[in-house]
Amino acid sequence: MLSLIDPENTLVSEQRKIRASFAEISFSDGLYNNAADIEAQYAHFGFTTKRTIPPFSYYTLLLIAPGKNNYLGDNSDQALVDFCMKQADGIYYIYNKPLCNFVKIDASNRDSRDFWHWIRALSLVSQFNGWDKYEKRYVDWIMEQRNKDGLWEFPKKFDFALSDSWRGKNKIIDSTIFVLRLLAKKKTF
Repeated sequence: MLSLIDPENTLVSEQRKIRASFAEISFSDGLYNNAADIEAQYAHFGFTTKRTIPPFSYYTLLLIAPGKNNYLGDNSDQALVDFCMKQADGIYYIYNKPLCNFVKIDASNRDSRDFWHWIRALSLVSQFNGWDKYEKRYVDWIMEQRNKDGLWEFPKKFDFALSDSWRGKNKIIDSTIFVLRLLAKKKTF
């Protein structure tokens, strides 16, 4: 979270380098290699754990997304985005389904992983250079989800609503701002 508040903090830079190096190793052959990821983390930290933090988790994506400095090579960047879009079952803590499946704005899943969660996950992946390959198709789909006034309206309140109340037009305004942040390649958290 420090990366959101103070992106240039030296503690953040050091963690970005570490996590990016794990991603480089994990995607060195263009595909995600879980065993290589585990080994790299073990070699760095000097201990094993039942569950390592993969490069496609929420916090890692926040850290290694290109910004002022890009710590990932082009091939690893593309491989990471391809994995997130096509193979990952979701982005930990945000969305628990494959991102390649388009979601309608009125989707209301029992586990609450609906359109706004999908948009939130895409906003993280869209920070990477490899997103360019997917952008047009996904932006076109998202644009189709607008209402008759050209705005987006989520069917229920989402976790990061801007307004205190969703009465009147606040719901539409909040929903639209959230989607526009993705379309502008701004992080939506």
